[in-house]
Amino acid sequence: MSVSKIAKRYAKSFIDFGSEHRKLPALMEDVEGILQLAKNKDFKLLLRSPIVKSEIKSQTINALLEGKIQPETMNFLQLTLQKGRENILPEIMEAIVTKYQALQNITKVVITSAVELSDQELEKISANLNKLKITGDNVAFVKKVDPTIIGGFILEIGDKLYDASVTSKLKVIKTELNQN
Repeated sequence: MSVSKIAKRYAKSFIDFGSEHRKLPALMEDVEGILQLAKNKDFKLLLRSPIVKSEIKSQTINALLEGKIQPETMNFLQLTLQKGRENILPEIMEAIVTKYQALQNITKVVITSAVELSDQELEKISANLNKLKITGDNVAFVKKVDPTIIGGFILEIGDKLYDASVTSKLKVIKTELNQN
């Protein structure tokens, strides 16, 4: 079975449990924190190392997270360790976020800009996306900064790409000039 399918199954179970027990918002805060931790290179290496025994991984996770996350989230993490799925924990956490966003009608938008965008600018972009019926009212921005695009921004919404960067406009002008 593919990693994606496994991650989706774990995500469904986690979301269903959180919904049934009316603890989903608190559990989702835990998931966001775990995702941040999973970006740490050393933590990733620990999870994916075949040399480190599961009980050492379990003890490390307990030491790092006990008292900082909900007991239900800790139990879920321990279950993934018992089932030998710790190597795909980041993928499971991403699948949980994706499933939660779908459940809440939240559209994930990856926005790349040359400089960090303010909350006001993001709200304006969100309002325009909603007005154009590209997204709904609830937008979750994932911000990326890439100075090479010079100005403007690039939006990734699902499998669509909206490029309003200065770099792409310059490329269009260059192509038109070369054709003449």
